[in-house]
Amino acid sequence: MIDPEATTEAKRALGRQLAASRDVAGFNQHQLAKEIHFGRSTIANAETDYSTCSRTFWERCDQALQADGALLRGYDDLQALVGTQRAQVAELARGQARCQVPRAARPSGRRCAGRDHGWLDPPASGVHAVG
Repeated sequence: MIDPEATTEAKRALGRQLAASRDVAGFNQHQLAKEIHFGRSTIANAETDYSTCSRTFWERCDQALQADGALLRGYDDLQALVGTQRAQVAELARGQARCQVPRAARPSGRRCAGRDHGWLDPPASGVHAVG
């Protein structure tokens, strides 16, 4: 299972790569925005991983900054990672939904953990997280 932190870090890395490429090319955010026909705030959001933006955005940035495909590859890699993570989550959800053991036949107080028919312990009653 892909760690959700991996996708967050991949987004951050892509944003840092955009900012570095922009600096090397000698553009500020306003100048790049005019060049690629996107708003300055879109560039800022991409650089701070607030937004992933569209493939068109990354294509235009890559061309304007003469990044030789590096930004576009970074975007494509991120999208592949996100797609894999979504597929894994969906498979996990499908597995949990497929429990074929009737409730009456399940161990008392335990929940089905999915198609492997493992059993999850019930949450401890009266125990609350502090923090």
